[in-house]
Amino acid sequence: MPPPPPGSAEETRHNDRVISTLNNSIDTVNIVKDLVPLDIARGVLGAVAGILTTVRDTVQNKNDFTELTDRCHKIGLVLWRATSATPDGELSPSIKRAVSELQSSLDGILNTLTSKSKGNIGMRAFTASADRERIREWKRELDGFLHLFNTELQVIANLKLEELSAMFDEFRTQANKPQQIPQRDPLPAKPPLFFGRDDIVRDTVETLLRRGHVALIGPGGIGKSSIARAVLHDEALVEKYREHRVFIRYDDFQASQLTFDTFLDRIARALGIPASKVDRHASISSYLTKNDVFVVLDNAETFLDMPRGADQAAGRIADAIDGFGALPSVTILLTTRSRVLPPDFICTPLTVPVLQPNAAREMFLAVYHGNISPQIVDKLLSALDFHPLCINLLAHAARQNEWTPEDLVNSWEREQTRLFDNGGGKVQSLTVTIELSLNSPAIRQMGNDALRIMQVAAFLPQGINTKLLGEMFPTVSNAWAIVDTLCKQSLTFKIKGSHFVTMLAPIRLYISSQYNKPLPSAITLFPNVAAHYHAKIAKSWGAQTSEPDVEGQTWIRTEDVNIERVIALDITVPEDVDTSYQSCATFLDMLIAHKSRPTSLRPVVLALPDQYPRQLRISSLRIPVSIGQDRSLIARKGHCVIRLGKLSQHLGRYDDALELYGEAKRLFTLAKYPKSITGCLAQQGHIYSTLGQYIQAEAALEEAVDIAHGLNDAEGGASYTLILGRIKMARGDAAAPKLFARAQQYFGTRSDRHNLARVEMCLGIWDLVTENTAASRRHFNAAQAMYNSCCLHPRCHSEASLALAEAAARDGRFEDAQQLMDNARALPLRMRASQFSAQALIRKAALTSFLGDHEAARIQIAEALADVTFADEDENSSVMLCTYVSARNELFAHNLSEAKRLFEQVINLCDAQSYALFKARSQRALGEIARVQNDWTTVNALFKETKSLCHSMGIPPHLLYSPWNHCYMLADEFRGFDIFQKDGADC
Repeated sequence: MPPPPPGSAEETRHNDRVISTLNNSIDTVNIVKDLVPLDIARGVLGAVAGILTTVRDTVQNKNDFTELTDRCHKIGLVLWRATSATPDGELSPSIKRAVSELQSSLDGILNTLTSKSKGNIGMRAFTASADRERIREWKRELDGFLHLFNTELQVIANLKLEELSAMFDEFRTQANKPQQIPQRDPLPAKPPLFFGRDDIVRDTVETLLRRGHVALIGPGGIGKSSIARAVLHDEALVEKYREHRVFIRYDDFQASQLTFDTFLDRIARALGIPASKVDRHASISSYLTKNDVFVVLDNAETFLDMPRGADQAAGRIADAIDGFGALPSVTILLTTRSRVLPPDFICTPLTVPVLQPNAAREMFLAVYHGNISPQIVDKLLSALDFHPLCINLLAHAARQNEWTPEDLVNSWEREQTRLFDNGGGKVQSLTVTIELSLNSPAIRQMGNDALRIMQVAAFLPQGINTKLLGEMFPTVSNAWAIVDTLCKQSLTFKIKGSHFVTMLAPIRLYISSQYNKPLPSAITLFPNVAAHYHAKIAKSWGAQTSEPDVEGQTWIRTEDVNIERVIALDITVPEDVDTSYQSCATFLDMLIAHKSRPTSLRPVVLALPDQYPRQLRISSLRIPVSIGQDRSLIARKGHCVIRLGKLSQHLGRYDDALELYGEAKRLFTLAKYPKSITGCLAQQGHIYSTLGQYIQAEAALEEAVDIAHGLNDAEGGASYTLILGRIKMARGDAAAPKLFARAQQYFGTRSDRHNLARVEMCLGIWDLVTENTAASRRHFNAAQAMYNSCCLHPRCHSEASLALAEAAARDGRFEDAQQLMDNARALPLRMRASQFSAQALIRKAALTSFLGDHEAARIQIAEALADVTFADEDENSSVMLCTYVSARNELFAHNLSEAKRLFEQVINLCDAQSYALFKARSQRALGEIARVQNDWTTVNALFKETKSLCHSMGIPPHLLYSPWNHCYMLADEFRGFDIFQKDGADC
């Protein structure tokens, strides 16, 4: 293509694109230089960066250097890729020699460019034909090195530049993705205004130190939370519990948002423990058992007063508190407005009284500095019933509005009279005080928007982010001044260490009951708030396709409860149905990605109607006319449900996930969206396969394949055929290789290297099943080469190396197997993918145990388990595997009592999640232990149950451990089950 005309706008745009390309290449090479572990590679990359920088800064005819620039960029990426998948970034001797020669060539190019620049000749000299030939010669020289790399590194260097760049971007995205490592919630500070509470603080502390639980009971605003915060920082308690003091708030939850899972999730996050998704309740109990812990459950009425609905959350929460309280290492302090406590929670209830007159006066005068007589103060405080929150509100209102004592008395009496005249009857002091503050001059001069912002603050459980006031309230010009005034009058307060403004629970309840009904129409600014969150969700999730969206990740973690509350309301009465449903689905995606936790949206989404009449507006009519079902909206509900299923699956709630996928399938059937139905079936099949329920898995995938073929969906059909082949392979079905070949044929026509690698993996595993290790190695090596050429996902590289390790172990090459397991761990560690590094380490521990080094295996298992608890996905399987391998290690060490305990623990975990495969393996192992102990009745019962489990799963017993024998299979000395199968009698 000829260059654009000189001086034209097209030439300017072209030059800008060239500069942008050079800048991108320079940035990439410099980043790679910091990543590669070898000095020799860093030297090459330094020369590459020098060449690119010189071209950018001094060459005038940059267009002639485009191809050379591409070669330099590619060399940088090839060196990164060549060193990224090995434990120490080591290169082969031949590649090292080539890199040394490449260094000389690059230095020569750089010196030539630099010398011309320094000679002030100007890079116009490079426009001569001879010099253009030199540029082409340089390009050919670099092509020669890339060809050598291609030969040595198989297909890495044969990739297109954009493919390597995409892999590098994927690596950076994964490496920069913050792990969901739980952090302990910070403890709240001591209350700033605290008077007249020494006696109740002392009584509370003394009771707690005697290992007695305490419930502080009283009406809203009486000071329960302030007392709890003072107790939390009492010197004696600090000395006793130190870092094991936790303060768990529930005032930022609406009762409708609280489920048993969210109750436990809040405790786990406050403790800062990586609560296992397998059994979160058990993880919390385990932590509490190992440490002396002081727990404050603040605003416990949120869950104590919950209606006992269909999900039985209230009863389960009460049982959990009873259980935690029964642990001798745990001391609990509850604050609650409710006198209804968990039935078996033995505690000392302490009723929090109002303040004594002297303390009330001291508190008032600490805020209000006007010259006021004791008689007027006492009269006012008596009218306030010496209620602490009322005193605080009145004192701040008087101070902010600069009221004289006379103004103060008149304002109080006027507000009391107004409320009485409006039908309030005997008005409580808190009501009068809140209304007095709302009607004070400082608030009234802000206009109606002050109350409107108060309504939003009461509605949003986590409060209002003051950094986003302009986005949230675009029609309120003085939003910041309003928020500032509300804080000065103590109607709201700023949460320490954040940008959020919220309000105390009694004020929230008052505003919610008096001004926020009915929802959402009562909240004038709700449409603005909903629009703000819809836009934020769309923007944050849209950024996931490029650079890591750190701001979006932070935002979703700090405002997730607010978003959940807005979506739960907005989706039931949507202004824009499409936007509301899309935001719901996207929010669930964001939870999975950035803050995986239970959600209360399930009952809200499932309660949405299935029947959506399709509306047609006819110009002659004023009203819409129903002309049938709007299938797209039914499908949108289905997409929300399938996201709920993915979240449940991610959290390890497999029974819930299967149920939700079934519901989504029903909705997509109703909407006539067959392709989405296949997605539901594939997800169900994956879960069934993970659990070892292969008969159900096979049925789900066969249905998915049939639907895909009926739709002429060749790609979907090939993908589902491949998965179906894996399931049949687990069952020992000889039809599996034919299914793999069918999938391979389709993916081959598309040159789909990633899926071709998956097929090679399946063919290799089949060869392991049929004990052809030589053939399996060929397939695994082919898969690894293809993954190197197209994919950087740590799962792919880890699986290929682990498969090669299994083949090596079967051939007795145990040192090679261990090295391959280290390779399997290397890339996941670099990319902070702890779940895959943990899986590689636990496989190595299993082999270490098989080789007889049981103590080393214990250390490796403990390290792997520590990584697993921070995993983003597949935690259930990994925890199960760690526990099983640990039990197997103790069995091999002949520590039978510990082995039995651990195998029983595996079975308990299996029963909680319907894991048939690990249960069968553990039942068999327990049978072997009983055989060593000559307990023949137990032996036969356990072996019969193992055989029955194999039958129900749909697998022959001899494939119980296949294909990863060295991870699961028992040693030859434990062969009772084999004898039992052969003889069918006592063994």
